[in-house]
Amino acid sequence: AVSHEIQLLARLLSNGFSHFDSVVNVIFILILYTFFRCFKQFLAYAFTHQMGLGLFRFLAAVGRTLVISNTIGIFTLLVVFTLGGFVVSK
Repeated sequence: AVSHEIQLLARLLSNGFSHFDSVVNVIFILILYTFFRCFKQFLAYAFTHQMGLGLFRFLAAVGRTLVISNTIGIFTLLVVFTLGGFVVSK
């Protein structure tokens, strides 16, 4: 006589469970990768926002007058556009 545990294990490892397990794994991986892509996009936006805040705080701390702030700001935008690939193509 075969014990009930072995019968249960054999039934769980049968062909039907294999198909169910495959479907669950595919759905889980698709959801995980979609969430990961959205999470990477969110991180890119958040880090860009933090970089902008830090840049403007730095400009406010360095440039005490309006003329110095505008001069440093224009130079900084020029550097960001040039190194970011907007002016010079890759």
